[in-house]
Amino acid sequence: MHDHAQENRSNNKEELKSTIKAVYAALVKKGYNPVNQIVGYILSEDPTYITTYNNARNMIRHIDRDELLQEMVRNYLGIEGSGADKGEE
Repeated sequence: MHDHAQENRSNNKEELKSTIKAVYAALVKKGYNPVNQIVGYILSEDPTYITTYNNARNMIRHIDRDELLQEMVRNYLGIEGSGADKGEE
């Protein structure tokens, strides 16, 4: 049986990843350090950290920062989904 909630998380994860990659590419193209700029945006929510080139600023503003941070922590720890969020593996 296929879990619709899991499918939605997967779609959201892919959309999030695609958006961050597009923002990253725009920052590189404009000569910025993309990691520093994205971290600055996440910490401050100041959109001026992100270039307007290729609509990157508008794209990143549609991302939920909490969701992005949660996904980054999951990725860093190499864990998936909600069970792992509670310390279960």
